[in-house]
Amino acid sequence: MAIRLGSTAGGVVEIDAAGTASTVKLVAPAKNGVLATMEDLQSVVGVAPGTYLETAKNLLDVPDKAQARANLGLMDGVYLFSAQNLADVPNKAQARANLGIGDSALQPAGAYLQTALNLSDVPDKAAARTNIGAGDAFLAVAQSFTKAQRGAPVSSGPAIDMSLGNNFTISTAGALTLAAPTNQVAGQSGVIIISGATSIAFSTDWKFEGGTVPSVSGTTNILAYYVHSAGNIAARMIKDVK
Repeated sequence: MAIRLGSTAGGVVEIDAAGTASTVKLVAPAKNGVLATMEDLQSVVGVAPGTYLETAKNLLDVPDKAQARANLGLMDGVYLFSAQNLADVPNKAQARANLGIGDSALQPAGAYLQTALNLSDVPDKAAARTNIGAGDAFLAVAQSFTKAQRGAPVSSGPAIDMSLGNNFTISTAGALTLAAPTNQVAGQSGVIIISGATSIAFSTDWKFEGGTVPSVSGTTNILAYYVHSAGNIAARMIKDVK
């Protein structure tokens, strides 16, 4: 059984009753055999056009989009736009503080040194050396020193590592064979203080006056050396130093 609730010029509204269930059925008007629009359907039940949004329009028919965003908590300024590249950050000073960069981003180019440049971008290198107590010592510049340059002797075994210093001490008991030092660099010089050796032999890297290998005498002997080149170390023994 169908109960007709009413009709308009464009169609009727019927309710089909089946047991306890009811279904509202809108009978839309036809225009040249084609179903009516949503506006026509709304007019059937007396609803003004625009009262409801159509799903198929994907919110395109929202009348006040700004207000709709506000109602959904999507107000302007809630999010940053990637295309703005942080230009839309409202409180830039607070943002820098939150990122832990303070005011460094406001400094002009050259205000900070770049790690990758290894101090080559220091503007006044002489002043920088003074500020860190490095004085005027250079690796590749001829210099005149006004103070003594000292280094404590380095304790070593028979195989000396010349990168560790210039002067070395070797303490032993009995025979000693002085091996070829590692890290020989032309121009290095110094002494080797030998204590307790009863006899001594040398690798072929060690060169002596007239080709005569020296001996040791007494408790303490000092070997002075100069590196001509790798594998060529001129030396002279000072014996029985007391």
